[in-house]
Amino acid sequence: YLVYPPYFMKDANSGALSGVFHDIMEQIGKNANLKIEWTEEVGYDNIFSGLDTNRYDVFAGGLWPNASRAKAAYFSIPAFYSVILPWGRAGESRFGNTSAVNKADIRIAVIDGAMEDIIARTDFPAAQRISLPTNAPFVQNFENIVANKADITFAEPGSAGKFIENNPGKLKQLSDKPLRIFGNSLVSPRGDNELKQLLDAG
Repeated sequence: YLVYPPYFMKDANSGALSGVFHDIMEQIGKNANLKIEWTEEVGYDNIFSGLDTNRYDVFAGGLWPNASRAKAAYFSIPAFYSVILPWGRAGESRFGNTSAVNKADIRIAVIDGAMEDIIARTDFPAAQRISLPTNAPFVQNFENIVANKADITFAEPGSAGKFIENNPGKLKQLSDKPLRIFGNSLVSPRGDNELKQLLDAG
């Protein structure tokens, strides 16, 4: 799993796991009479290597598929979909049109290898990337914007909403136009068709 609220959460004090995909995977296990063992917290850079080396059977933190990721693993049918929108400081007015993001003086908050990093590289190559390591919590992107270390990031309303709830008046949605729409999937090793079918049915 990878900690990314509200998909997957880990209590800092007790270590208790929760979240949308935690609950989905636990229910699949219950329905299929299988015990779910939460074995490893990973970063975006080692999800697929862990599957390849059999350190775990499923990445159950929820992941958005794309062509390069689909070459590395199987993705289940989506449990639900996410709309990716631009977010910036509450007083920000430059990005009503996202084409204004693709400038050398614009700073995009990203986590290396995560989807906002892919969007930044693909759609806004002229902008600066203010990057964090793959194991950094996503909330740090929002914190970098609020601290004026970055200007914008790309995220779904669920993760931004949690930050806004805890930090009112600090962050706002910059446009209604989605940058991407992704299905949220469980991930399993390529070639294991039986496991993929179980996850799809579950």
